[in-house]
Amino acid sequence: MQPALGGCAAQHFDGPLVAVIGIALLIFGLIEAELRAALGPGVPLPGILPEGRAAIPTARAARAAFDGLHLTYTPAGPVLDRLSRVQRTILALLNIRLPWPEKPA
Repeated sequence: MQPALGGCAAQHFDGPLVAVIGIALLIFGLIEAELRAALGPGVPLPGILPEGRAAIPTARAARAAFDGLHLTYTPAGPVLDRLSRVQRTILALLNIRLPWPEKPA
């Protein structure tokens, strides 16, 4: 019995999927390298771990630092939740400006 996308049909999906995964891994690696370069060799980023401890940043930890961040659509346009200190630090180290305003404190 053949799988639903067996044989030749599956090969049409494998190439693009591998390419997308490869690009995502490349981007993750670039984020990690840029963060580490901005901090300096062996310098930990305060608060990057979920429990608030400092660590040398990984792309996974940097992405996880933004878990729970929400965007609210208002009549005046999109508004971001207030960023945490570590979120601000990550964006500053990567030279990323916020595209939308934050909710007031």
